[in-house]
Amino acid sequence: MIGAAEKNPDIYKTPQAELALSPYIGEARSHIFIAGSIIFKTIYDGLRLPKLTASLKSAVDGIVAELIEKDNNG
Repeated sequence: MIGAAEKNPDIYKTPQAELALSPYIGEARSHIFIAGSIIFKTIYDGLRLPKLTASLKSAVDGIVAELIEKDNNG
């Protein structure tokens, strides 16, 4: 979402068919993107932060990577 949202802060208003053509989103994610971006915007607006950074990895990926790193490093 980061690349697409930087170019269009109102991307949550974009029709699904148009999102499917986006190189940042694509067909596979276009169906869930609108709901996800509305949820993200609602949280962002509610927190009233000047800037919010979204991870490109899922929370599960981050947790698993951290546990593997800890295990490998003792």
